[in-house]
Amino acid sequence: MEDDCDASEDGMAISGPAAGHLTWRWVMSELRLRDEIRQLQEKVKLSCDARQEDRSGPSGDELNALLALDEALSAAAVALDGPQHTNDADPPAEVAAADSDLSAAAPPQPSYRLVHRSGRPPPNQPPARLRLSPDELANVFGFTHPWELTRRRRVLGKTIFNGAAANCTHVTIDGSAEGGVRQLWERMPLETAYKWGQRFRNITRLHTILTRGTRRWCRGIWVALIEGNAAADGEEQEHEGDEGLVGGGSADAVPSASSIKVLSFDHDHGNWFDLDRSADATERLADPMSPSPSPIKLSQLQRVHDIGHSYAAVRGGRGWVTPSLRVLTFFNDQSGVSEGVHSWMGGEEGADEHTRPHLEEFHAYLSLYTKQVLLSKAPKDGSSLSRLQTIGPIGPVLDNSRAVDELRQTLVERGCRKSLRELQIRLPTRAERTHQRVLRDIGQLVDEVVRPDALDNVTVTGDRSAGLIMDIELIGWMSTESPQVQRIVRAYAAAAAKVQYDGGVLTDPNATATTTHFPRAHAFTFTSGPPSQVTLDGLARTVAKMPQCRCISFGGPGGDAPLSRAVSFFEALKGQLATREWATQDLPAIKNVKIDVWGDLPPGMTADFYASLTAVLVAFIRRPGVHTACAQLNSGGLAGEVRWVFNDEQATLDRHAATRLLRDHYTIRMNDDTIIFEKST
Repeated sequence: MEDDCDASEDGMAISGPAAGHLTWRWVMSELRLRDEIRQLQEKVKLSCDARQEDRSGPSGDELNALLALDEALSAAAVALDGPQHTNDADPPAEVAAADSDLSAAAPPQPSYRLVHRSGRPPPNQPPARLRLSPDELANVFGFTHPWELTRRRRVLGKTIFNGAAANCTHVTIDGSAEGGVRQLWERMPLETAYKWGQRFRNITRLHTILTRGTRRWCRGIWVALIEGNAAADGEEQEHEGDEGLVGGGSADAVPSASSIKVLSFDHDHGNWFDLDRSADATERLADPMSPSPSPIKLSQLQRVHDIGHSYAAVRGGRGWVTPSLRVLTFFNDQSGVSEGVHSWMGGEEGADEHTRPHLEEFHAYLSLYTKQVLLSKAPKDGSSLSRLQTIGPIGPVLDNSRAVDELRQTLVERGCRKSLRELQIRLPTRAERTHQRVLRDIGQLVDEVVRPDALDNVTVTGDRSAGLIMDIELIGWMSTESPQVQRIVRAYAAAAAKVQYDGGVLTDPNATATTTHFPRAHAFTFTSGPPSQVTLDGLARTVAKMPQCRCISFGGPGGDAPLSRAVSFFEALKGQLATREWATQDLPAIKNVKIDVWGDLPPGMTADFYASLTAVLVAFIRRPGVHTACAQLNSGGLAGEVRWVFNDEQATLDRHAATRLLRDHYTIRMNDDTIIFEKST
């Protein structure tokens, strides 16, 4: 043992075979450690590269851990490359500890993230509050109201504040109760509104919701925003204050050009109980600032929708130029059409081909005369209305032939020749044979201003709630008129609820014999006579061709129309009903039929009249779906005579043998002045 080891106070030295064995173990441990460190470093490098290149590698936390491990491995490798403990006196316990625990060999390291790779620019990851550019922040705040931007102005800074206003494209002056910002608009000074119009450099639509029950609410704010926007290009610097520039400007200012393309209006449709009924509610900010001495060029304005007359009137005398305007629709606020409204048509003094509008759509719910006057304000140069495609509804027209002719001349003289793609004609509730002249004028209007390929878009409407009434004579008269007149008359007949004959000779008694001209008519009124037998037969054929007819009236409430031919009419109608269908399958069936009879009969005709009347009632009651058919005799004398015949059972059986056959299926009775036929249940 003395040869193998030697002890001393300073430590223990190992020599001989034992020392060689220990050295061999140390070398093997070092090689194994180096190899494992190298393998781990390669795995860490591959994981980090995958994370940085295609983000398919580990997550952020995992990456930080890998980077820390890589740092520790590098430190361990450096330690291995440094001076080694070869002194045989080193304790074997320390060597074993270094071989078994790498983490103990490396000192604790902080977490790291990759901030730069060779050959690539470093990623730009500033603090979150600084990652959006001023332009991006301006886009975000461009959706806020002016007063909201004003509150944030000091925080946002001048660049973002002005950029946010410039990025705004749609502005709504909201006076509705639901919007909740009405009072904020009402408190805004006109000068401030003008300044905001300058800031809104890129606004394309200005929408106004009027407070319910008002006509001129915030009209001054509306004008200030428009004229301020038009002056935005002439403003070279943005002042800090809200009152820097007042409306009007100077004559030496840079020519203005607005960015607004659409002006639109709506009304608050909220509850009437929320209406502000104070005396000055309609006058709040109604008056605009003084007009500018230089023109206001609204060169981008293309569409104006539902502008009220009170708002439209403010344009007068303000020098607005709208060369691109092509759509103009008015809302009738019952305030009248003033000269300011006329200025929208482009007839101002000094306007030329390049500064006046060329309208394509014009729509206004106005009387025929007022619409003609408004259109006449367009320059009379043969081209100012050449692009016009619609003028909205016209009418009622049958009461004013002169207005129809003047409207035609106004349109033609301004270039509107066969250019309209639609035309809506509103007729009054009654169309009589005295309207033949105005119907010709309407037909001529259609021929001259409507495109040939758009004639099917000419519509005829009326107040159906009141029930359209048409004279049957117009059907025969139209056969010799122009195709457009025939189209208009047929359209009115198709919508008529009542048909009347007020006397005279029918132009063509057989005009309705083969065609159903009155598909919706439910009543026929015979107000005059006595007509000829030919006319009477024609009227009977007309009634027989009315599938919805359920009421036939003879005479009038005043009893001024004699009914001497009533019996002949019923006989003719009975003959028609025997060969024609009273209703078609695609129309609702008639359940009840009532005939009102006015006036008296000549002596000796009561029995014949009663027989014909009951025959008609029998024809009605036998129709499928009809449950009751009755005739009311409104003349006391006639009712008394008919009751005498009705009570004479023998006379009834002799003159109307069908009664005996009907009793098993129908009930016949007379209550007061009404004869009633009912189906038995």
